[in-house]
Amino acid sequence: LVSNSQQLLNLANGVTSVRDMSGFNWMLSMRARINDGLLLGPTMYVTGHILNAQPMQYYATLVSTPEAARSVVRDQAASGYDFIKIHNIMETDVFVAIHEEAIIQGLDVVGHVPHGLTVTEAVAAGLRTIEHFKGYILDSSLTLSDEDYVSATDGQVIWNTPTFHTYRAQLRGDDAREIVLESDEIQYVSPSDRLDWARLAELPSDKLNELRANVFELSKDIFADLQTVDAQFLAGTDSGGGTPFMIPGFALHDELRVMQGNGLTPFQTLQTATTNAAAAMRRSNEFGTIEIGKRADLLLVSANPLDTVRSLKQIDSVAVRGLWLDRLALDQILDGIARIYRLDPDVGLEQFPTLAEIDELIDRMVTMRGEGFVFRNFDLGEISRLLRKSGLNNRAVIVRSLKAR
Repeated sequence: LVSNSQQLLNLANGVTSVRDMSGFNWMLSMRARINDGLLLGPTMYVTGHILNAQPMQYYATLVSTPEAARSVVRDQAASGYDFIKIHNIMETDVFVAIHEEAIIQGLDVVGHVPHGLTVTEAVAAGLRTIEHFKGYILDSSLTLSDEDYVSATDGQVIWNTPTFHTYRAQLRGDDAREIVLESDEIQYVSPSDRLDWARLAELPSDKLNELRANVFELSKDIFADLQTVDAQFLAGTDSGGGTPFMIPGFALHDELRVMQGNGLTPFQTLQTATTNAAAAMRRSNEFGTIEIGKRADLLLVSANPLDTVRSLKQIDSVAVRGLWLDRLALDQILDGIARIYRLDPDVGLEQFPTLAEIDELIDRMVTMRGEGFVFRNFDLGEISRLLRKSGLNNRAVIVRSLKAR
């Protein structure tokens, strides 16, 4: 089986199901190949392309009227996405139209509470999950909302994904070096990302970065407030989307550690990544508990996670859809990734590859595509752009042809 490092790092850390919150068509192809046993990775649940009323480069589909919103929801449902994802900028009538059409299509709406709406309004409209405590924290000022968000959440069917782990994006200086750049996990990060992160770590922390860093403390306050009304939480990290200082798989362990450290019992913390996740996605018949008829996703650890979720890092073996990966197999996966990312000291990241190296890469990519590998369309676009810029138009065409269909 072939796969990519993000999927394999998740599996090696015991992550057997993932909710991808920024959907693209190539992800649907990857999801299908994983389900068909052609790619090795966690089971994927994928949102549609993000909906927003302002441009977000290639990340979002623009929706500015209720009619346009309904049409996009119908198209995403027909394409086979699992949820509808909304972002920060959206008029109330468009927000309501998305929810109404999603109900007709049998899909839940997940994501952010748009600016100008309250948590109360978002929950009333039917928002299923709220990410990053958006709405509880106001994006315009990165301060707490003056809404009584505890009462707005109390007794409601709503799951919050705190994503505490995103605090890492604001790390600078010694903190960035000690927590990430000098960690054992850094060997599983590509050389180009390591270089970018090292440069970022040396930048001074400006006012905006300090304001964003404060979100971590605000999130802990909200987390404590919501525990008083037995609110429901989900484990999520925002890793894998290009955010600096986040390493897939390892990120989830950090998230669980922070959750337990801020009030949840080990059992409650485990629920955020198992039964809660299944219930929030209406997939409790598929996974979340060990029962006959459910997907054979299992994590075997050598210490008791009911004592502390730190025990989840002591992985003996992982089963994903019935495929058993013992410690030897997991170590081979990790060693393979580290070996690929181990940069030859004679190779400079700023050095342009030779024509022979380019052809060798393209030949390998063609072979991988034939074996069922799914490349990110963005990556293919960037490689194609660089080839065209260098006058290698024929090779750019070959790379573009590798897009998932």
